[in-house]
Amino acid sequence: MGDSAFAAAKAFAAHVPFAVKTAFCHATSLSPTASKWDFRTEMTVNFIRHVLQKEMSRPHSISKIQRSTMRASIPPSHPHSWIIAETFPTPEEDDIRQALLDAIRDLKSNEETTFSEPELKPTEGEWTAYTKYKGTVHVADGQRREAAEFGAMMDELGRCPTILYLHGGAHYLMDPASHRTNVSRLTRFAGGRAFSVRYRLSPQNPFPASLLDALLAYLTLLYPPDGSLHTPIPASEIVFAGDSAGGMLVFALTQLLLQLQKASRRITFNGREVEVPLPAGVTGNSPFLDVTSSMPSMEANTMYDYLPPPSVSAEAEYPPCDVWPTDPPRVLFYCNDDAMMHPLVSPLAATNWEGCPPAYVVFGQELLEDENRVFLRRLARQGVKVRFEYFEAMPHCFALALEKHPAARVCFESWGQFVCDVTKITHGHSAREVETEGIFVAAKSLERTPMDASSLSGLSEGEVGQRMLNSQRNKMQRFQKLRFHSRL
Repeated sequence: MGDSAFAAAKAFAAHVPFAVKTAFCHATSLSPTASKWDFRTEMTVNFIRHVLQKEMSRPHSISKIQRSTMRASIPPSHPHSWIIAETFPTPEEDDIRQALLDAIRDLKSNEETTFSEPELKPTEGEWTAYTKYKGTVHVADGQRREAAEFGAMMDELGRCPTILYLHGGAHYLMDPASHRTNVSRLTRFAGGRAFSVRYRLSPQNPFPASLLDALLAYLTLLYPPDGSLHTPIPASEIVFAGDSAGGMLVFALTQLLLQLQKASRRITFNGREVEVPLPAGVTGNSPFLDVTSSMPSMEANTMYDYLPPPSVSAEAEYPPCDVWPTDPPRVLFYCNDDAMMHPLVSPLAATNWEGCPPAYVVFGQELLEDENRVFLRRLARQGVKVRFEYFEAMPHCFALALEKHPAARVCFESWGQFVCDVTKITHGHSAREVETEGIFVAAKSLERTPMDASSLSGLSEGEVGQRMLNSQRNKMQRFQKLRFHSRL
């Protein structure tokens, strides 16, 4: 047996007692989730939780963890997916960056809020679409392979919705390659294509670098420069989508666009002044909306989630590396300490969503449940058309983590249908008008029951704001104490 095989066997053996215990508890109904989960779900969620807890007890450096989730470790693409790389160039003008910086300053309520001013850089990404059969693509003399593949993809798709996809990963992990299977699955149910953005990650590139990359990607979809693979795409055919931290970026980008519209801001982009319209719709799968992690479900819903609650994750002490801790030091990877409650950092802190495009949100009985409930209630009360689905006993991003679960297919079908409905590109099928509606999806049976969006949460808006403020202060105070003791 080679060294690598021996190491793999040793790693597997270390988890056998846990697996046996989990199986026994589920079979004998000793597990508190046995009545809600099937055996595969019980084993998968508990195993992910088990591994994460072990990793947090002796964590690797941030740079090592980050590298392990990047594209170098991702297997080749699935044969039923188009994967076409493209880099969107920066415009000659700096106006897009200035528009973002102006919006950040206009929206901040605390004059002490600080942030890094990122450079405007080319934004990489991947065009992704589902294909029934990807045959050999003919590349003409002098033609780029990417252009030939893009043409073949569009010959298959025809006119279709375009999804601007922002991947999850807590702002510091993963990239489009790690999300190829699920993005392809979404495009299958939506009958469209996606541009999945390889935005800059924290802690090397804190807020608002990733938001600037997302804005550049959106403007390039609308107004492609010469040499782009795609032709101009109307905003009415574009839908934003993201999971977890990517969902946060979706709603931060939406809030940014709303602010630019309120300011009647036009942007000089590749030699001409352009409008910045809103997309047809915005969507989030278990969106992470509150970097202060202040809501009650962050500790109350641990039974159904694999994510570690703040009381556990706050204890992790990562070995120093070239990217963490930062200088000057800060609490979070993503932003400066005094920026936690900026509306473009934590969308839950944004109080005005009037004019927001129709929104679709799916979430489970997870750590982020309460922030999603408060957020959806706020949108609905302000007249935003909201379609949401709440899945009983399901963990964070369950449709992505539990691909074989029947609830995952239900989620992707609804997600894709929303994209079709808001763009009205349905390939012969009827499109539903988007109205505010909520659905409770029962565990196991998947029975669907209506929910009222306007009464989703018992927390008042004042309580939400105070909880966020208290959590921000507690994080900063605890961090200062840790720094003090580490210097002793």
